[in-house]
Amino acid sequence: MKSMKPLKILVVDKLDSSKLVIEELNRLGYEAIDFFDQPYVPGNRTIYDKFFNLFYRNILKNNRYYDEKSRRRFTKFCKKNILKIKKNHPKISYGIFFSPEWLSEDVLLISRGICQNMISYHYDGIFSRNKNMRTYNIYFDEMYSFDVRDIKNFPEYNLKPATNFWLKDIY
Repeated sequence: MKSMKPLKILVVDKLDSSKLVIEELNRLGYEAIDFFDQPYVPGNRTIYDKFFNLFYRNILKNNRYYDEKSRRRFTKFCKKNILKIKKNHPKISYGIFFSPEWLSEDVLLISRGICQNMISYHYDGIFSRNKNMRTYNIYFDEMYSFDVRDIKNFPEYNLKPATNFWLKDIY
């Protein structure tokens, strides 16, 4: 008799607490895949960056040069990660995304192509604060929110209430 392969679960979360979730999923017999198997390291500011920042601020009246550069760099890092995951794991049973509003739509689209089911968990008031999630909802099979106001104020997104979770202390 063949033994069944464990379900693969992609865990996408910027917070370090995701490591605990991944450990627990692995302990329970799932194959948890960490989206951030390598930490994101922001780039150093070069002399060119300082020049462009001054140009943007003083000539273009745009104070967001560093923010925009950082966002582009982070998006590139995330896209590289999901493409590596796609190569190593072309079919994943579940993708669990914790407050995925920080991801680019490209990353969600690629994830949708490899994950049979995608679930988003939102920590707090994300729909009222972040309009990305109002367009990103098309990528998710289920969406959960800890904020009851979001569930009440945005019924068209079929948000489900999320409760706290706990991890069994294994020490």
